[in-house]
Amino acid sequence: MGTNQAEQFSYDLNIPETTPAGKHDVIVTIGFDNAVKKYYFVVPDSKLILSAEKTNYNAGEYVGINLTNIGGVDTAYNCSIKFSDSKRFVIYENSTQGNILAGENKIVGFEIPEHAVDGEYYLMVECKDLNTNKITKLSKSYTISGLKAALTSVTDKKSYFIDENVSVFTTITNLDGEIVNGTLNLKVFSGVPAALMNIGFETGDLTGWTAGAITEFVGVVATDTIIDEDTGEIITLEPYEGVYMARLGNTSPKTPQPIEPNELIQTFSVMESNLRFAYNIFTYDYEGWNFFGYEITDEAGNLITSYSQDVWGSGTALKTSGWREVDIDVSDYMGEVLTLKISGGGTGDELYRTWVYVDGAGFGTHKIVWEKNIPIDVSYFDTKAVVTTINIPSEMPNVTGKLNLLATLYANSSQIINQSDMYSFFITDKNTSLTLETDIK
Repeated sequence: MGTNQAEQFSYDLNIPETTPAGKHDVIVTIGFDNAVKKYYFVVPDSKLILSAEKTNYNAGEYVGINLTNIGGVDTAYNCSIKFSDSKRFVIYENSTQGNILAGENKIVGFEIPEHAVDGEYYLMVECKDLNTNKITKLSKSYTISGLKAALTSVTDKKSYFIDENVSVFTTITNLDGEIVNGTLNLKVFSGVPAALMNIGFETGDLTGWTAGAITEFVGVVATDTIIDEDTGEIITLEPYEGVYMARLGNTSPKTPQPIEPNELIQTFSVMESNLRFAYNIFTYDYEGWNFFGYEITDEAGNLITSYSQDVWGSGTALKTSGWREVDIDVSDYMGEVLTLKISGGGTGDELYRTWVYVDGAGFGTHKIVWEKNIPIDVSYFDTKAVVTTINIPSEMPNVTGKLNLLATLYANSSQIINQSDMYSFFITDKNTSLTLETDIK
């Protein structure tokens, strides 16, 4: 090279595949005068992301979930997948592991069982990068077309003496799919009359209730699984009593949460002196934000009683109030029509989630006095009539009063396909009895 002459040249540096993540130096030495120049480049850590586009499937189809490594080095992963229906019945749960190259996309997923029930489902995927120990999550709602059936169950008459037989007529109309090795469960309940209908949500749905405002979710769940998004701890919450409870709001993500409430409402005739229920608040928020409350009004809309609270404490760690009972004296309103509204949700800002569980608390609990499971197969679009006889003296001895019949149809996986409406009938001794009912509930 001549004086003041410049020359530019390039050199391709092949980075070995085994190069670890981090900063790496490149040292250039010029032999003429031993001049040294130092440069560097960075190989980013592995980074996993999850995604899924399609949200509508048929039973039996494969649900594919994209796992992509957008980082700079290869890694190993461990993923857990959970897929459950709107009642939190888990139809698929498994873990998968493997290796994924830098820049690679892999499909992880599962096949929806052939006998999955028609309805809304919830997917929770959690993948751990074994190189960085970081966890990525995906939660998504799906609509599945699967088993669907109409179900009714009634008795041959409304009133019986204690020495008679009860004939139960159940009709199953298959609306989609083939029910194979299913089960028809029939139950007869007796118990303390509730001030509220279905106060413990033991029908498995909102029978007797209406949803008011639904900002996120108002529905019935069984045992609920909560993942603490800060610690990864899995919390299992059981209903306060029975098998089911209601939930107002979603359990994730930690942030954001929409402003506005989720509401449960029931209008009822006062038949008992006390109205009782239980609630349990979960929150990531702190004092002064978000809320839980209830109110009772009369037919004219006048407020009888109310309660409201915001959340408590400081910091954004997950907190729970634990189950707390509410006992409201409504004896001054016996025979009148009142409305109960229970609500909870976000206020003021969209930061940090709060949700609430509601359940019965001792009043209106039902005792099962008779139960039978019947094997069921119903072909596509077929209708099956099932007649069941209950001999009162031998199968329900010493039972009198108002009883409730409930039919539940299960798939072969024990997932609920449908439940009938509660049907009431009466058993009396051989004294004269009078039963009065209105034509509309």
